[in-house]
Amino acid sequence: MIYREKYIKTRIRWVLRSIDRLFSHSVARFLNCLVIGLFLFSCSPNEDVPSKEEGTTVLQFAMTRATRPDLEGEIETIRMMVFNGMGYCIMNTNVPKNGTTFEERVPSGILDIYFVANELPSWNLGTIAKMSDFKSKVLSFADYPVVDGTHPIPMLGCLEKLNAVPGDVKKIEGGDGKLLERLYAKVTLNLKCTFADIVGNPKIIVDSVRIKSMPSVSYLYPENYNDASFFDGSKEIPTKASHGYDAANNSGFTANFTFYVPEYRITHKKRYTYLSVYVHKDKTNALREYTLVIGDGVASRTIEEMKDVNIATQADLTISRNRHYMFDAKIGSFEYSLDVKAKVIPWEKVEVPTEYPEYNFSVSSNELQIPAGEVRYIHVSSDHPNGWTAEIGKGSAASTTLFWGGYVSGNIIKGTGSFGVQVPSAISAPDTIKVVSGNVLKKILIKN
Repeated sequence: MIYREKYIKTRIRWVLRSIDRLFSHSVARFLNCLVIGLFLFSCSPNEDVPSKEEGTTVLQFAMTRATRPDLEGEIETIRMMVFNGMGYCIMNTNVPKNGTTFEERVPSGILDIYFVANELPSWNLGTIAKMSDFKSKVLSFADYPVVDGTHPIPMLGCLEKLNAVPGDVKKIEGGDGKLLERLYAKVTLNLKCTFADIVGNPKIIVDSVRIKSMPSVSYLYPENYNDASFFDGSKEIPTKASHGYDAANNSGFTANFTFYVPEYRITHKKRYTYLSVYVHKDKTNALREYTLVIGDGVASRTIEEMKDVNIATQADLTISRNRHYMFDAKIGSFEYSLDVKAKVIPWEKVEVPTEYPEYNFSVSSNELQIPAGEVRYIHVSSDHPNGWTAEIGKGSAASTTLFWGGYVSGNIIKGTGSFGVQVPSAISAPDTIKVVSGNVLKKILIKN
């Protein structure tokens, strides 16, 4: 019995010593963690946590007035949209051709940047929230696209997978890479005939030229055609004034035709797009149609191969945006096909003139929180010979006022140094102050 009691007491003392050692070690570990935590807490937060500025990039695109006088390269408006890696639109702004510079701060990372020139109002691009919205925008056609002084060609430029480095200023050049692609294709036909070269020397009269089986829809962002609707373009009746065609010439003729057609990323090879040329023999009822398939393969395939769906591929039959399809055709026989030399060339991309300033220009803040009725000041520095101007843009209905030299200057001022801003009452939406020096625009958001 005595032995049993001694054994129990020994076991109890061992357990208590084990608990004591465990507790001592836990306390030591806790104290060590506490000391490390206090040391880390005492360090400056700027050493470990990147600032908001360090997590963003400034994109600059210094657009100047378009210099191309031709209708095919006219830039009326241009929009810049930026999408992040998740496909969400993080910046979307539009500047007319007489604007100055895009300068926007965006989150850093891998970005897709798109420039849309001459956008259609029906696209409502200002509401784009994600990439799927962007890809849903279409162009609809019932006849050839119109290209004239009031209908500039819509264009798209892409800078995809751009690495925007935190804290950097990324200058985007619009000229060297010929940034913009037209959303249409161009088709030209040079048609010739020498009557003496045809058996029997018949006089051939050209009745009409047109493009048939065009898709009724094309896309802002390149997509395969997924519609079943097609149309034929209106007939071009050649004349001496419009096409260089002289029907009264008894020795032969030349005629030149130009068409603008929708992009067509074909999915059904039997629905290819083609040129249709109708002619007849003079003073007879003999009428016939010549056909020329339009597509990226015309330079390497014959007329017959382009019509044979077992030979021509979808790539051969695709009509690409911003591409020029050129046909030099000769009528060598009334009964047989045209003699054709065709080539496909990239239609030169459109240059967006860019001009980065060789002067210093800075604004002290890009956002101000101003209590109603109080005045805050913006400091502007510019060594441009014409100084700078500040103007109130669109925002809330409140009457934001600018001050300069101690005096109220209304909605626009031109000066040097600083200017003041006052918002007399509460506003529900931010006002925007636009400060311009030379060809650079900087924006300031005003809130209260």
